[in-house]
Amino acid sequence: MSNRSVMRTLLVFIAVARIAVGCSCGPEAYSPLCQRIEKVKVLFIGTAVETNDNHDGFIKSGIWYRFTVQEPFKGIETGVKEVIVDPASGTSCQERFTTGRRYLISSYGDTLAAQNAAAVTVGGFPAVRGAARPIGPVVVTGGCSGSRPVEQVAEDISFVRQYRTGSQPSRVFGFIRIHAYEWLWDDRYPPLSSAVIRITGPGGVRTTAADLNGRYEIPNVAPGTYVLTAQSAGFTSARPSYTIDVPAHGCGVANIGMFSDGSITGTVVEQDGSPARNLAVEYFHADGKIADPRFRERSMKTNEEGQFHFSKVPPGEFLVGVHIDTPPQADEGIPPTYWPGVTDVAKAQVVRLAANEKRKDLVIKLGPRVGVRTVRVRVQWPDGRPAASTDVSARVGGAIAELAKTDATGAVEFPLLNGVEYSFRGRAWTSYRIVNGNRIGDDWVDTEERTLPASSSAAEVVLLLNRPMSRR
Repeated sequence: MSNRSVMRTLLVFIAVARIAVGCSCGPEAYSPLCQRIEKVKVLFIGTAVETNDNHDGFIKSGIWYRFTVQEPFKGIETGVKEVIVDPASGTSCQERFTTGRRYLISSYGDTLAAQNAAAVTVGGFPAVRGAARPIGPVVVTGGCSGSRPVEQVAEDISFVRQYRTGSQPSRVFGFIRIHAYEWLWDDRYPPLSSAVIRITGPGGVRTTAADLNGRYEIPNVAPGTYVLTAQSAGFTSARPSYTIDVPAHGCGVANIGMFSDGSITGTVVEQDGSPARNLAVEYFHADGKIADPRFRERSMKTNEEGQFHFSKVPPGEFLVGVHIDTPPQADEGIPPTYWPGVTDVAKAQVVRLAANEKRKDLVIKLGPRVGVRTVRVRVQWPDGRPAASTDVSARVGGAIAELAKTDATGAVEFPLLNGVEYSFRGRAWTSYRIVNGNRIGDDWVDTEERTLPASSSAAEVVLLLNRPMSRR
């Protein structure tokens, strides 16, 4: 499955598994500890040793974890060996910890005395059942607080150990990448080594250049507020300037996305040369290791003249075509077709685009429409029993083309295009609960994935449910 299709696939199954609740964190939640150290009030390394959380994936108030304290940094009084951690229970940012695992626990709130800990319980959600909360000081953390397993934050731990000595000078650093959407920062965007960075603030004016990996650093910076700008020939930063606060003995971090204004324009035509109207055209990087722009920026429908136009396309090598990143529609009869008009990706031509280059010469010629065939999918349990009411998906390139439930005989039929490779998966829910009138699954069993090659004429696929899973 391609990276482009993974998220859309996951969302379909998650949607039927639980109530969707969003936790929206600002960029600071994912920034290095050295940038937010002055805002953090509680910080320690500890091990989760006990909890009343049954890990069923649902938001509940009153969840607690008992932590032993191995290395206190901030907000923990000398001699305290245990604290009770509330993982922002009863909120959409409710965190989850694993007993027996060590964490760097971070909190933007003060440690609460045991008698005042009722303040951390949020109403509106059912209270968790289980053992009563132990007596002791309470620390509230959550998905936006920066708490992480110790193996994921080695640099943060090294920093805070030096920070306590007061011997570490402040600095400014970050990455410059070809990327216009910094909110969705991704390290797979190409580095921009030609960028020159300039900071202005209490320490005066300092400049540096990004290295081959797009990284820059300005050491020995006086604490305070700085304005940062980035310049690179042919590129514009997503914002004209960036304001960063540099704490004493800490760091200021700015990851900057820069974009060029390249474009790809072309036409999709039928076999007879007439315009192909209202068809989905997409592009993506030919190198799957490079992150693509957001899907809505690289997908569009052809107009009445069969034309398409993509703007703000970054430099690179791209594949362009019809339904190459969305599943083909049975009623259209058009298999995934790459420029200049091939259905085999190995024969597709690559569009090479320099910074700010305008390509206007693409013509994608469609082949003859293909017919639709009915493929029957049967789902069975390992003992041969039919699996009724099982979710079954038919996919093209990892993207879901069809999704339906099996009938009482464990079967479902899909209208699929001839000459297109499909893969099939199934999921049967083995336990569930009713929440606000919705049936929500807890445990399930998945089938193996079966592929029907483009050249296959088979009319039936059998899937075996043999992969038990659970949210508990």
